[in-house]
Amino acid sequence: MRPRATTSAADGTFAFRGLPDGLYTLFATTQRDGVTWSGKTPRVQPGADQWPIELRNEDPAPPGPERGR
Repeated sequence: MRPRATTSAADGTFAFRGLPDGLYTLFATTQRDGVTWSGKTPRVQPGADQWPIELRNEDPAPPGPERGR
């Protein structure tokens, strides 16, 4: 099956229509203030009311001063 994409509403909700029965993995990404956040939820089935996706910061922490010297 080909990948599908959608954009969420302002409240974070989204929908895919016409998916056949099966298990799917959802991926989500966003950028805020120059930081990329992403997450995925595996093994979801069409028809569920909610699919939680926890977004995590993908960008490496900026270098800081060395500690312990």
